[in-house]
Formats: sequence, C-alpha cells, structure tokens
Amino acid sequence: MKLQNHFALLVILLVVIIISGCTQTDNTSAGTNANSANPQSNPSSIPLFQIGPACGNNRCESGEMTTNCCNDCGCQSGYYCTDNVCKPRCGDGIKTDGETADNCCQDAGCPSGESCQNNKCILLKPKLSANFVQTTESYSATYLKARGEKAGRITVKNSGNDGATGVKVRLTSPDSYFSDSITDFGDIALNGQVTRDINLIFSDSILDITADKEIGIKAQVTFSNSANKQLNDEESFSMRVAGRMVYTRKLRHTVKPHDLNVQTAQGRHS
Repeated sequence: MKLQNHFALLVILLVVIIISGCTQTDNTSAGTNANSANPQSNPSSIPLFQIGPACGNNRCESGEMTTNCCNDCGCQSGYYCTDNVCKPRCGDGIKTDGETADNCCQDAGCPSGESCQNNKCILLKPKLSANFVQTTESYSATYLKARGEKAGRITVKNSGNDGATGVKVRLTSPDSYFSDSITDFGDIALNGQVTRDINLIFSDSILDITADKEIGIKAQVTFSNSANKQLNDEESFSMRVAGRMVYTRKLRHTVKPHDLNVQTAQGRHS
C-alpha cells in the first residue's frame, strides 16, 4: 500500500515538472518574438561600444582627420568642407594651392602691371588723347617767327584704366617749320586731364608762307603706367598759318615794326 502511494506521488511530480517546462517554453518563445520586433528591449542586442570613429557626429575622434572626415575635423584655412571633401573657394581672399592668376586672380592676384577685374587679369594701361587748340594771335607767319612762345594749347586726357605718370609730349614739324619741342604734363590721373601752353621756335622757312596754309604737327606722347611700364602714343594736329604780310594788317599791337623777324619778313617780300 505504501509502495502504491509513493508511486502515485512520483507520477504527480513528473506531471507537474512536464507542465512547468511547457509553460516556460511558451514564455521564452513569446519573449524572443517581442525582442525581435523591438531590439532596444533586449539589452543583449545593443553593442557595448562601437569599433572605429563615426564620421558625422560633430566630434573629431581618433582616426578622423581633415582628409577623411572634414565634416567633424574641418578644413585648413582657405578650404571649405563640401560633401566631406575640403575644397578651395575662389573669392575668399585667401590664396590656396591650385589657385592662380588665371583661374582665381581674386585670391592669387595678377602679375605686375595688371589688375584683377571680374576675376580676370587686365593690362593696366592709361589711354591718353591729346587735343591741340591754336591761339588766335598765332595766325600770322610773321608773328610765329617773332613770338612763337604762344602757338597754342594742348590738353591731354586719360580715359584708360590706370593713371599715367611722367607724361611728355614731343612736337615735331614734318616740314621743318619749327624745332622739336618737348612739354612736360606731369602725372594724369584716371579720367583726369592737363592743359599746357605750347611754345615753339619757328625757323626762317615759316616766312616763306605767303598765303593761308595748313601746316602739320606730329605729337609723340610718352608716359608710364602704375607698374612703371613705358608706353607711348602718337597724335597728329594741324595749324593754320597766314602769309607773312598779314602782320601789317592785324598784328601791329603785338609785334613792333623794328623787330628783326619783321624786317626779315619784309626783306623777303621786297
């Protein structure tokens, strides 16, 4: 009887163990499915540390540098991080490798004598133009021979892209009516102008003119730009000259009859 009771207890114990194992298996299966749906609920699915730096977390970590993660480590002066690559930016005023006068004169500058305009190097060159105005009293050949110091006025204007320094105008006569003359105009700023009286020494050949005539004047303009580069230009003028005997009708108040040049002119007329 006792043996039967022991056997019954053993059977009951085995049944309880079996039922308990099945329940634990179901709970474990359900928990596994839940953890698969939400990995964060399962601490074992989260790594305790990450291997290597993470570019883009705004921290320049060990192993990260300008060349492989400028998003975190930034770029050197004159370069800017674009798509995680350091690239220069033309126009920031900082010259970097690869920037030259040809592709970025805003940063690299231009050679001497040139200026950066719209990111292109342009030659600095004053543009001078000269204008000659004859004075009314220089109309007579006799007057010109006697008092050529006020033959006219020349105005030189600068309409280029640079100032002109050391401007000089050399006047010559193709027909040798007067000696070569050089007039100093000094410096002429951009969009500026300078006017000078022109003094000429006429030769005796001017007294050979007996009727109204246009005589030619050649003008050579020499100057330098802001880089001290020598430049030059040429102009042509004309001067109206009346015959030598116009003196007796119009210029008695400026040239006296006893003037040697008047006597020369009268001698040629006689």
